[in-house]
Amino acid sequence: MIRDQISSKAVQPVIETENSLTDREIEIIRLLCQQKTAKEIGDQLFITQRTVEGHKSNIFIKTGVKNIAGLVIYAIQRGLIRVEDLPVI
Repeated sequence: MIRDQISSKAVQPVIETENSLTDREIEIIRLLCQQKTAKEIGDQLFITQRTVEGHKSNIFIKTGVKNIAGLVIYAIQRGLIRVEDLPVI
């Protein structure tokens, strides 16, 4: 029944490009690439862990990455971080 009610001409969601990342999202990407946890990022930016997770979800959607490893690759390719800035393990 629900399928019949959904229009086949419904507008498809548009995935935004990296140009639409906010300054805060870029800041969070850089911190994630430094292996910071959501709690550590929240404490550093004075926001809640849940807010960090929300930003992280938005970043994954906007960039099309599926995990943190993909996000690191994305950030390096787009010049958001330099390999030299990554923590040495």
